[in-house]
Amino acid sequence: MQDASGTGSRGREASLIWLTHPTWFSPGGAEESVVTAPGRPVWVAVTFPDRAIDPSTVHLDTVHAHEVSDSTATMTAYVCTNRPGMDVLGSGGTAMMRQTCRRLVRAHDLDMTVGRGHPEYVMLRIVPAHIGRLRLDRVDVTYRRGLQRGTQGISFHLTVFARPTS
Repeated sequence: MQDASGTGSRGREASLIWLTHPTWFSPGGAEESVVTAPGRPVWVAVTFPDRAIDPSTVHLDTVHAHEVSDSTATMTAYVCTNRPGMDVLGSGGTAMMRQTCRRLVRAHDLDMTVGRGHPEYVMLRIVPAHIGRLRLDRVDVTYRRGLQRGTQGISFHLTVFARPTS
C-alpha cells in the first residue's frame, strides 16, 4: 500500500520494528541445572552480545529474570568482562566467577561494549534462601543503541536445586 510519500506503509512498519525491537543479544535457549546450598551463591551466564557485529556500545537498562516456581531466592544481574584467554562461564560458584571475570558490574543502567573482541556477557547471581527448587524460563534484557530501544526476551531454562550441605 502506497502513502502520499510513495514509500508505502510496509517500509515504515519495518523501520519501526527495527527501531523498537533490536536484537543485539544471543537468543539463548540454554537448559541447565545447578546444585548449591541455601545461602551459597551460584553464578550463571545468561547471554552475550552478538560477537559477529562490528564493535559498538549498547546501553543496558535492566535485566529481569522470570521465575516459574515460588522461591525466596535473591537474583541479581551482572555484566562480566572475561579475563584474557578465559572462556564464558556457564555456571559455577564464586571462586569460578572470580577466575573467569576480570571485571564484574551490576547490569543496570550501564554501557556495554558489543561485537568482535569484546568478551562481555550478562550473568545472574542466584542465592537460594532455603532448601528447594527454583526454575527460570526467560530473562528479559532492556536496552538501547542510538534510536533503537527494545526488550529482548532470552529463552533460558534454568533449575537451581538448593540442598543441605553434607
